[in-house]
Amino acid sequence: MTALWARLRWFVTEMHESRGIVEVSDPLDIDDMHAEPDHTSTFRIVEQAEALLPVKDHAKARKAFRALQGEYAAIGHVPRADKPKLDARMHKVDEAIKRSESDQWRRTDPEKTERANTMVKLYEKSVADLQQRLDDARAAGADTAGLAADLASAQQLLDVARKYT
Repeated sequence: MTALWARLRWFVTEMHESRGIVEVSDPLDIDDMHAEPDHTSTFRIVEQAEALLPVKDHAKARKAFRALQGEYAAIGHVPRADKPKLDARMHKVDEAIKRSESDQWRRTDPEKTERANTMVKLYEKSVADLQQRLDDARAAGADTAGLAADLASAQQLLDVARKYT
C-alpha cells in the first residue's frame, strides 16, 4: 500500500510541476490549489458584508447579508487555512445584524408597550381617585396632609410610567 501511495504522490507532484506550480504544501491537496480565483471572490464578499456595519437599517442589512451569504456559499471551497477567518468575519456581521434586530424589538415590543400602557392607566385612575378624595377632604375641612403626600407619590409614579410608553 505504501508503494501505491508513494507512486500517487509522485504522479501528483509531476502533474503540478508540468502545470508550473512550483511549491505545493501538500501535493494531494488539489482543491486548495484550484481555489485561488474563488478565494479573491470570497474576500470581496466578506468585505461587502463588513461594509454593512454599523447597521443602520436592520431589515435592509439582513436582506443584503442574506444575498451575500448565498454568494459566499455558492463559491464553494476556499483554502482551509483561510476558511475559519472568513467564517468568523461573516459571523461577526451576522451577530451585529441580530443585535440590531434585537434592539429594535426591545424598543418596539408590543407586549411591553401594552404592559406600560396598562400601568399608566392604573396610575391615572389612582391619581384621579386620590385627587377626588383630597377634594372631598378639603370640602369637609379634614386634615389633607397625608392625602396630599399620597397624591404627590402617585403623580411621580405616573410620570415615570409615562416615560416607558
